[in-house]
Amino acid sequence: MADERTKIDANQTHTVAGITYDVSEDITNLTVNPVDKRLRVDAAITSDTNNVFDNYGLYAWSDDGTTFYACYQKTDAKWIIIKIVQSTGVTTYATGDTDASTNWTNKASQTYEDFATKF
Repeated sequence: MADERTKIDANQTHTVAGITYDVSEDITNLTVNPVDKRLRVDAAITSDTNNVFDNYGLYAWSDDGTTFYACYQKTDAKWIIIKIVQSTGVTTYATGDTDASTNWTNKASQTYEDFATKF
């Protein structure tokens, strides 16, 4: 590390700092937007092309106190139902290509699998 002390600003006040993630591990001041006082971040945000929920919207949800279900649907009629057993936190998924309405009505009888198996 180059200098292991935080920087002091023009008013002799210690500032918030971060360590660079390269081999030099330099300490550097973090900067804040002067208008909204939010941390300034210079980064490109890209979408995850592997996100199975891209372009899905919430169709319906229900919670009976023991099991939570949420159904998401795409405009092309594909759907995903998420089932969470509240006592264990186990989350499983059912999917289909058509008729979200009927499959939502029959959500308890769907075949659910874990994320790695289903997707």
